[in-house]
Formats: sequence, structure tokens, C-alpha cells
Amino acid sequence: MSTIEEPVKRGHCPRCRGPIPMSKGIFASDFRCERCGVRLFVSGPYVRIIGVLSVLVGWLLVWTLGIRGFFFVCLFALLAPFPVIFVMVRVAPHVLRPVFVFLKPGTLTTLRLGNGPGRELF
Repeated sequence: MSTIEEPVKRGHCPRCRGPIPMSKGIFASDFRCERCGVRLFVSGPYVRIIGVLSVLVGWLLVWTLGIRGFFFVCLFALLAPFPVIFVMVRVAPHVLRPVFVFLKPGTLTTLRLGNGPGRELF
């Protein structure tokens, strides 16, 4: 018998393994599983992919609208991704369900190997 657990399905809680209903609320910093109440975060790669896709679609939108002047391209290329990400946050979870994690993406974990404040020796 193997002691290795099955990987958690996309769109399911990693603790109770229950399905999580998809909505824009999954991106909130205080999002919790409805079944077990554990605090969950959308995985970092998923959020980064949504951000990059929003920028690319926004730039493509500016280009297809025929905005070609340097000043206007810079201005609209910076503004266009915002309405696109507004839509992506609502649509993407229904197209490709995210992986949920316990630790907020971007949180740095250290080994605390030295002497100093916050580095207690065991």
C-alpha cells in the first residue's frame, strides 16, 4: 500500500478535497473554503498567467483598433490590460479551474539558519 496521497484536483480544496464554486471571490485575500473554513489562495503561476494574458490581449486590442502613434500606443498599452483583466478574472476560472494553496503566493520561506532576531536555535 502506498502512503503517497493523490494530487488535489483543480478547483478543489487541498484540505477537505471538496469542490469550490468558481467566482471572482476566489482571488480575494480572505477567501475561505465553504466546507472546512481553511484560508485558501489561488496559486501563483495561475495568477501570473492571467496577468500576462491580460497584458497581451490588451496590447493586441490596441493594435487591432489601429492605434499606431508612439504616444498613443504607450498610453493605451498601459490602460488596455485593466478592462481585460476585469473580464479575465470572471471568465478564466470557468475555463481553467485554478489550483488552490494554503500559502499566499510570493511569501518567502526561509530556513532561519543564523543567529539574530527571529532566528531562534532549536
